[in-house]
Amino acid sequence: MIITPDGTLRYAAGAVVDTVTTDETGLAESKPLYLGKYEVKEITAPTGYVLNTEIHTAELVYAGQEVDDPHVPSLFDKDPVHWQTGRDQSDFLIRLAAIKRDPIFAEGSYTLTALPHDVLLAVYEQNGRRVAGLFSLRGASALVRFPAPNGVYHDSITGRPVEIYENQLATDGQPLILEL
Repeated sequence: MIITPDGTLRYAAGAVVDTVTTDETGLAESKPLYLGKYEVKEITAPTGYVLNTEIHTAELVYAGQEVDDPHVPSLFDKDPVHWQTGRDQSDFLIRLAAIKRDPIFAEGSYTLTALPHDVLLAVYEQNGRRVAGLFSLRGASALVRFPAPNGVYHDSITGRPVEIYENQLATDGQPLILEL
């Protein structure tokens, strides 16, 4: 059931509020919906696929409600959420969603390579396009070999510049995803 702050019932519990069809990449867009929790259910499977009967929950929130809270309670503390931390995670979540929707990760082939210093390199390839991810399993800085020409690239996760020189990259321990 969706009730807006003014008390108006917008959708009754169990009502179908929209029906969408995914495109060839698996994406679909609904009509504008009110904020709240919705159930998402597949009603027809594509040819050659099995119908997923699981009901998923999606919650629509205002931009800016995605924040993190550095408070880590002990077992006996109250666990309040501090919304005014100034650490809005909305842009970060938008960037991650865009990365997740990139077809290369669903349709491309990939190789995983264990590098020194407990670093994992994943390289995805599709139709001549390459995307590489570098992941420190310990969150530690390291200088690692990286299969790309010299240049400055932009990390898809943070947008920050990353320099590769003589097939080497200095990582600060944070994950990186680079379009090569």
